[in-house]
Amino acid sequence: MEMSPNATDMPGMSGDSTMDPDMPGMSGDSTMDPNMPGMSDDSTMDPNMPGMSGESTMDPDMPGMSGESTMDPNMPGMSGESTMDPDMPGMSGDSTMDPNMPGMSGDSTMDPNMPGMSGESTMDPDMPGMSGESTMDPDMPGMSGDPTMDPDMPGMSGDPTMDPDLNRSNSVEPVIGEDWPSPVDDSQIYRYILFDQLEYRAISNGEDTFNWDITSWVGGDYQRLWIKSEGEIGLENGEGEAEVQLLYGKLIAPFFDLQAGVRYDQVYSDAGGPGRAFGVVGIQGLAPYLFEVDAALFLSQEADISARLSAEYQLLLSQRLILQPNAAINVAAQTVEEFEVGSGLNDLELGLRLRYEVNRNFSPYVGASWTRRFGETADFARQSGGSVEDFAIVGGARLLF
Repeated sequence: MEMSPNATDMPGMSGDSTMDPDMPGMSGDSTMDPNMPGMSDDSTMDPNMPGMSGESTMDPDMPGMSGESTMDPNMPGMSGESTMDPDMPGMSGDSTMDPNMPGMSGDSTMDPNMPGMSGESTMDPDMPGMSGESTMDPDMPGMSGDPTMDPDMPGMSGDPTMDPDLNRSNSVEPVIGEDWPSPVDDSQIYRYILFDQLEYRAISNGEDTFNWDITSWVGGDYQRLWIKSEGEIGLENGEGEAEVQLLYGKLIAPFFDLQAGVRYDQVYSDAGGPGRAFGVVGIQGLAPYLFEVDAALFLSQEADISARLSAEYQLLLSQRLILQPNAAINVAAQTVEEFEVGSGLNDLELGLRLRYEVNRNFSPYVGASWTRRFGETADFARQSGGSVEDFAIVGGARLLF
């Protein structure tokens, strides 16, 4: 077997054509390393290594080896003299690169007849997509005469921009089924009625009364017509007072309505009672921490000014058991003796009710109420034989429609 004249370039060979001691499996004195796989302790070839016969020589039955343990000339790529076979694809008779190999010319250079190569071994202008000057062929699909994107290419419009009609046929058009419900009317009118207090009061030092506090509205999400009413009536003599408000409300902030309208008060007694009207401006809504707030300023027909502030909170003890504290305060700028109203702070009412919601529409409750009058209002109460301070046990129902 003949070694290549360039054997020194073979991996594992040093400059003097000997085995390179740095090659894996070689020891420092350029002999075979006995620890290399396939080597026995005396640094000879291990006869048990695949391809080795019993005498530690090359096994003639190993693929590519002839009977004399030499390289088999019939091995692919080997000629009869165990050299590189010139008939091997890509090899000529002198073991050089075959000029007939695809892509090689007679002088072992790139064949100009190779697809994509011109006579000067450059890119072939006849190659698909190449023009005569070896540039992009304007006849290539998608290329126009001035090497820009062809406006006739699918997806391109006349001004080399993306065609707005591209994939328009693939878009999904909404299909309206015959059985689909009608669109939701976003200006639908709603109605709401709440009997927040509809109760019997057993007063400790006075006549028992029946009290109510009703709030209702009709309208949409932004504008509503409000109706409010509250009052009391004695269960023995039938005396009492009532108040009704008719208001227009407009949403001015999340959860808050600005309200304006009129209010009318009426006092009931055996001899009849006076009444008076007010103009009203107020605000009502849900404050932070879920406090329900209602504040209003009143101007009477006699130009008397008064104000009221009320608030309540819903404390959920369970999904059905709810504790509801509430407070209300009234003030006035002028004294109106006919209605037993003094200037300044008129009265303060605190209440606490525990209700059980049988359902959202019906909730029976029990609780307590405390009322205290102040200043000139307290003096008017004493003069009429009434009490300044009242405490009552209450029981009733909360209704929602």
